[in-house]
Amino acid sequence: MPMAIGKIIGQGRTADIHEFDQDKIVKLFHEKTPEDWVDYEYKINLVANQFGCSVPKIHEKTLIDGRYGLVFDYIEGDLVTDLLKKPFQNPKHIAMHTASAHAKVNAVAFGSSGHPFDENSIVLSRQYDYFTKKIKASDALSPEEKDD
Repeated sequence: MPMAIGKIIGQGRTADIHEFDQDKIVKLFHEKTPEDWVDYEYKINLVANQFGCSVPKIHEKTLIDGRYGLVFDYIEGDLVTDLLKKPFQNPKHIAMHTASAHAKVNAVAFGSSGHPFDENSIVLSRQYDYFTKKIKASDALSPEEKDD
């Protein structure tokens, strides 16, 4: 019997996050999100899980009402976007902490087999290139911060 999606608990540029089952969530991508992007994100999360990174466990890729979804364990806690809205928060500290977590995921997976072109390295190098371009294009950082 297929599980029904629950209420929306988060929204982003490419997907909505819904309650799903007792201890899981589903990241339900917008209809126009290409399937290869969903597959790419699925692979990144599998690699992160495989190497013991502190990320929610991914369970499966699914299709619900014509939309692709990824099912994860539900982790209780604050969202980064909510933290940034709280008074007395240091956005630079939060950004550095988030970047550090991303770097740990990449450090664990890059070259994991000892071969410079293993499948995990190729998948995550695309992510590195993507975020490098986003950082360089950001108006919120100084040129010095972009180079760090």
